[in-house]
Amino acid sequence: DETLSPFVRDAGGQRLKDLPKPNSRDDATTAAATVLRYKDLKKQVRSIAALQLRRLETAMCRGRRWNADEFTALFVGHPLLGQLVRRIVWGIYDDDGRLLDALRVAENASLAGRHDRAIGIAPGTRIGIVHPLAPPADLLHDFTRVFVDYEILQPFEQLQREVHRLDAATLASAQLPEWQGRRVTVASLLGLEQRGWNRSVGDGGIIDCLSKPIDDDLSVSIVFSGDPWFVGAPADGSLVQEILRVGLQRRRHADLRETTFAQIGAIDASELQRDLHRMAWFVP
Repeated sequence: DETLSPFVRDAGGQRLKDLPKPNSRDDATTAAATVLRYKDLKKQVRSIAALQLRRLETAMCRGRRWNADEFTALFVGHPLLGQLVRRIVWGIYDDDGRLLDALRVAENASLAGRHDRAIGIAPGTRIGIVHPLAPPADLLHDFTRVFVDYEILQPFEQLQREVHRLDAATLASAQLPEWQGRRVTVASLLGLEQRGWNRSVGDGGIIDCLSKPIDDDLSVSIVFSGDPWFVGAPADGSLVQEILRVGLQRRRHADLRETTFAQIGAIDASELQRDLHRMAWFVP
């Protein structure tokens, strides 16, 4: 179904909660094998669905693009991913990355535009998942209305995704001073690891930093101090850490004088702030 959960129907087409219970007329060996096969299918699809959702969300944030043939073969015509693509707003881009229009994939695999009319893809254009920071507000409003009308639930936050824009002073710097001094639990920091953040170990085997790569040379780091959080030991989510600084750092060059948030792109900056805002703050 639309959540990639396998299901079965009876002979009349009615959806069932699970496989029918085997009865005396069923071959016991075949029935047992079928039950195991269906359980294995559900387990595999659950794992695959989680992975593919992360990949699609990452593709939206990183600006991944496909040509029309790739879009049709890899997404629209795919027996599994085809269920997900119908719940996402896709953009049509030119070679310079400008958004030309947007579309959704209808139930019959046709393409529909913002006013729910049929739309085509011109040769040479590229297809990607629209990040809500980029398009004009009226386009987002139109697709939101269509998705509400058809009761389409999105597989991850897209149309309703919160966006953040850095002010001029922050764009001209390499630090995010608003986070300095805030207190968070280790559980909150662990949650960031699901968003691509990685631990760093300081003196004495204490974890004192999380970082997230922006490109091959640039990353963002959260440096903190507090209750000892030792590498190799089970993480105690209740431990409290105080954020010392959040800022950019280069892997190959120590000099940050010419490095600013203006260089990382508006979507990367927005997603960084989104991660930070989703940390649960510790209230003494």
